[in-house]
Amino acid sequence: EADSEGNITFLAEGDALSLDMARSSSGKLHWSRVGAYGNETWYRLKKHAWNSLIILLTSEGEQEGTRLTCRKITGDQVCSVFIDMPGRTNWLQARQLMAHGLRPLLSKSKLEFVSPAGERLTKGDDSRTVAEIFHCDLPREADTSDVVPVADAPLRSNAMRATSDDAKK
Repeated sequence: EADSEGNITFLAEGDALSLDMARSSSGKLHWSRVGAYGNETWYRLKKHAWNSLIILLTSEGEQEGTRLTCRKITGDQVCSVFIDMPGRTNWLQARQLMAHGLRPLLSKSKLEFVSPAGERLTKGDDSRTVAEIFHCDLPREADTSDVVPVADAPLRSNAMRATSDDAKK
């Protein structure tokens, strides 16, 4: 907490630490113990690297579309989304549908998506359709000519429905 003079005091494990602004910089914070001897210096990590969490994707055809399921390497299901028009839904839109179920993992790791064929999916795949990526069987009358370009792709709730394990509980 900051006092009226702008000095910051931090309580850690019963010790009150005061930030010494004169000795601190953008790369380090120098803390002095309040009412005791000693101090601490905290250094900023030069390069913080996120641990990658591999998300294995599977697709399963259903009566009116395709269900994409996200699993950790352990096999634990993270989320599942139903896409009723895989030939008109691109990878960006599919990821947007999965966002709610993936949200708890986003602050812990960098997510790496892997298709059933072992292909790593990135933002470079955003314009590809779900049918193309997951080799979904499309009805003969399915027309993919009106796939919306990525830059203009709004999330079409009437074309897609999502469920997550969190919503089922």
